[in-house]
Amino acid sequence: QPKNNRGDTVVVSRGGFDLYMFTYSLECQAPPPPPPPPPPMAVLNVTVIDKVDASREVLEPVIKIVDISSGREIMENKATLSYKLEAGKEYDVFGGSNKNTLFCDMPGDSLIKYYTARQINILEPTINRREKIIEYDSIVNPTLNVAYDTTYVTSIVPMGENAANLNESVAKVEINPQTKEKTSITSEKVVELNFVKCPPREPEKPVDISIISLPAQKNISQAQPFVELKKEIITKREWLSGGKTLKKSYKLVEFDTIPNYDTLTINAIGAAAKSEYTHIKRINISPTTQDTLINDIILLEPVYFVKPVCSVDFVNFAAEYNKNVPYYQTAFWKVNTSRGLEQHLLDMQKDNYLESAACIELHPRHRTYGVWNAQNRKNRIEEYRTYAKDVDKNLRVMKNEITEHFLPAMDELAVLSPDTKLLVKFEAYSDRRDAKLCTYIGNPISYLQGKVDASGKIVFSDETIGNGASLDADNENLSKLRVYFGYTELLGLLKQDKNFNHYMNGGLVFNPLANYLSAEKRAEALAKAKIIILIEGKYYDKVTKENEEDYDPVRRLNLYIQLINYKYERVEQSPCCIEKK
Repeated sequence: QPKNNRGDTVVVSRGGFDLYMFTYSLECQAPPPPPPPPPPMAVLNVTVIDKVDASREVLEPVIKIVDISSGREIMENKATLSYKLEAGKEYDVFGGSNKNTLFCDMPGDSLIKYYTARQINILEPTINRREKIIEYDSIVNPTLNVAYDTTYVTSIVPMGENAANLNESVAKVEINPQTKEKTSITSEKVVELNFVKCPPREPEKPVDISIISLPAQKNISQAQPFVELKKEIITKREWLSGGKTLKKSYKLVEFDTIPNYDTLTINAIGAAAKSEYTHIKRINISPTTQDTLINDIILLEPVYFVKPVCSVDFVNFAAEYNKNVPYYQTAFWKVNTSRGLEQHLLDMQKDNYLESAACIELHPRHRTYGVWNAQNRKNRIEEYRTYAKDVDKNLRVMKNEITEHFLPAMDELAVLSPDTKLLVKFEAYSDRRDAKLCTYIGNPISYLQGKVDASGKIVFSDETIGNGASLDADNENLSKLRVYFGYTELLGLLKQDKNFNHYMNGGLVFNPLANYLSAEKRAEALAKAKIIILIEGKYYDKVTKENEEDYDPVRRLNLYIQLINYKYERVEQSPCCIEKK
C-alpha cells in the first residue's frame, strides 16, 4: 500500500486479478438469550361504595391496605385504589370516610353527617352434643366345630431347573362374612408326577447372522419339558354353633361444631371498616403461575342530618271543637282543662274561694248561665266539657312538640352551632268586652314578662297582680293572669319529661317565674340557658262578635316554638333549620 506524492494510500490489486485484500477484524458473538418471562402478578382493586345508592360518590373516601408480615401500610384518600400484592403474604383491607363535619349553610334539607358500616366479629363456636345407642347381638359360650376336607387337583406345568418348586405348600385363610366360618389350607403336596412328552417343535426359519447376532448361550431349538402333577389339598374349616344370644348396646357420642358470628354497625369515620373480602379472613396470595386479580369493595351507609323545622306556631283553629290552642271561660283566668273544669265548678259554690266571682261564665249567679236558667246552664256546662277535652289534647300536643321534636333538634344543632337555643313564647288574649267590674280572686302572682322587639332584643317588665285587682276595662290584667296560669299549666306537663327536667335542674331554662336579682344576673341566665321561655299578656283581641258564644276562640293562649341563635343579646333564627312549607 504505497502512498503517492500527496500522501494518499493507493490500493493495488494482487496477482493481476481484480482481487483486493483488506485487514478486517470480525468478532463472532452469539445473540443474547431472550429475557425470562415476567413473574405472575397479583393485583388488588378496592372500591368504596355507597350502600344506599351505588351510583353516588362517597364523600371524603379513604382506603387503607396493611401488609401483615411487615406491618407496612398504604393509605390514600381515594374511592378506588389498585395495589400490587406479593406471593406468600397476608393483607388486611380497611376503608371509610373522613366525613364528620356539617355546615348549616350547605344546601339541601338533609345532609350526610357521616357513614356507618358492618363489622363481623367471630364468636366462640356453638358445640352441640349428640348421643345415639347402637344395639348388637353377642353369643355367649358357643361350640367350636372343626372339619377337614381333602381334594385332589391335577395340572400340567413346565419343568423348571429346580424340581423342588413343584411341591410347595401355600397357606391361605378365608372367613365367610355371612356365616363367620373360617377356612384354611393345612396341607398341599404332590402325590403323583408324570413327565409329558411334547410334540416336536417346528424348525426355526434360517436367520441371516450377518445382520442379527444371537446370544451364544441361548439355544432356541431346545424343547421345553412339561410334567403332570397331582396334588392332595387338605382344608380345615372352623365354625361356631349353639351358645346363648344376648342383646347388647353401646353409646355413640358425636359433636357438631357450629361457627358463630356477631354483626355490628360501627361508625366508619376514617379507615375503620373492613372490606367485604376481609370481614372474617385476610387476603392470602399463594405462589402461582397465573396472574391474579382481586376486586374488593367497602360498603358504607350514610347517616343523615335532616334539618328540622325552624318553628311551629299554635295560633290557628282547626274546627269548632278541635282548636290547637287552650282557651278559657269568660272573665276567668285559669285554663279550661277537664280536670280544672270540675274543680272550678266546685270552687264557685257557696263557701268556696270563688263564691263571689259572679263574672265568671259558669258561676251559679251568672246573668246568662246562672242556676235560674237551668237548661241554658246545663247546655253551656256540657259545651265547656267538650271544649275541655280538646284543651287537654292541645296541651299534650304542645308538650310533645317541645320535648319530642324541638329539644332533640336543638341538642343536635348545638353541635353544629353552639349558639343554638330554643325559644318558647306564650301569648294570652282576652276578648274585647269590658271587665273592669270584675276582680281577680286568688293568691298574688308575679313574673317576668318578656317580648322580642324589632331589633331582636328581649325586653322585660316585672308584673305583679294582687288579690282583688280589677281585670281592667282593656282586660290587661285578665290577659296577664291568663298567660301566667296558661304557662304554669303547660309547665306542669313539661316537668313530666326527663329531658326537660335535665335542663331545668341544670339551670339551663330561663324561667319567667324565677327571681333574677338584677339585670346583670338576668343577662347571665339568658346567656347560659338553652331554653328561653317568655310569657306576655296581649290585652284583648279587637275582633267584634255579635253573639257572646262566638268569642270562645278569641279567649286563647297562643304558643310559638322557635329554634334560634342567641348572639350579642339578640335573637336570630337558626341557619340550621328550614322554614315550614
